[in-house]
Amino acid sequence: MFTLSPRLSAAAELVPCGSRVADIGTDHAYLPIRLLYDDRVTSALACDISEPCVERARRNAERYGMADRLTVRRSDGLFQISPSECDTIVLAGIGGETIRDILLASPWGFEKRLVCVPASRAHILRRTLYDHGMTIVSERIVEDAGRHYPVFAAEPSGDAVIPDAVYDYASPALLTRMSDPLTRTYLTRLIAQLARERAADHTAVIQHLTERMTLQ
Repeated sequence: MFTLSPRLSAAAELVPCGSRVADIGTDHAYLPIRLLYDDRVTSALACDISEPCVERARRNAERYGMADRLTVRRSDGLFQISPSECDTIVLAGIGGETIRDILLASPWGFEKRLVCVPASRAHILRRTLYDHGMTIVSERIVEDAGRHYPVFAAEPSGDAVIPDAVYDYASPALLTRMSDPLTRTYLTRLIAQLARERAADHTAVIQHLTERMTLQ
């Protein structure tokens, strides 16, 4: 059996044992295949909008002996999935804006545990989660192929909240990991990026993150 990439391995750790998982944008279906192989989940859906990806997922399910346990389906986001089929949704390797659009198009997604690995613009996704009554319960930074990625899990928490803008860029859960070198590297690069953009609304974010970095 194969070993997952650092990003997918971190995502797998955030999928609760015994859950029913739907992997959106599954590509090779490595994540749900591995979760099934390790008996971490009771059922798994591997979904992708691309027919070549769907066929690749089916071939991999057969190759690794999971064809009878893994449901592979062509789906545009969550449109071809019933809410009753899963309690955990994984969205990995997709830009933050695309993940946001998938969730907004099928609002029942905000009722599930979400495991997200945005490839870009994570701040847009975090804000959308907050606005739809979700809390980021866990977040860490992983290094994969020379890049740093946030990996986080969010759960419904009730009413929408409007936290400070700084939490769009680093959730409270991530800021508890300031002793982690990867977190510090990620935030250092983020501060530099925001400074280069010179947007007025970034000033308070930069100041807050810089202070948190200095205090640790």
